[in-house]
Amino acid sequence: MSETTNPLGLSSIPSVSSEGLVPVGRRTSLSSYLAALWNRRHFIIAESEPR
Repeated sequence: MSETTNPLGLSSIPSVSSEGLVPVGRRTSLSSYLAALWNRRHFIIAESEPR
């Protein structure tokens, strides 16, 4: 982590590496989505039943 100054030079801002981060909100493939849905099928069915 390194320190940089902001454009006004008033304070220092920590600079962090983006290494290892993955984009948020990226669409997965249809097969990945269906596989995740299939793995959660018992939970989905249990939650959809009236209480």
